[in-house]
Amino acid sequence: MPTERTAVGALWANGWDGYIAAGKQYKAHAPAGSAWTDTGGGMFNAIVGQSQNQYYDTSGKLIYNANDAVKNAWNLSTQVSAAGLTAKLSQFTQPWIRPLPPDRSRRSPARPG
Repeated sequence: MPTERTAVGALWANGWDGYIAAGKQYKAHAPAGSAWTDTGGGMFNAIVGQSQNQYYDTSGKLIYNANDAVKNAWNLSTQVSAAGLTAKLSQFTQPWIRPLPPDRSRRSPARPG
């Protein structure tokens, strides 16, 4: 896999589908125990966060069950999980935080102080 910034960006120039394809390419050549991403839930939140309306429309009406952005985020994040590209972690839990360097400026609900 490339390491130069422009080349890495080109891997997923077509959006999340390209990101998943790059993850599959990575997995095919990665050392055992490696993961492309930490968690499917984190990917879901990233994708949903990119949409203008997520769970409610501009009038405040609940739309999650009819919102194509939410459905797309669900489909893509479950695809990543099913393909074995995640480390199967839950965000903000101790196993997720443990690999982070002990930088006191970094705060999370599970890493107070």
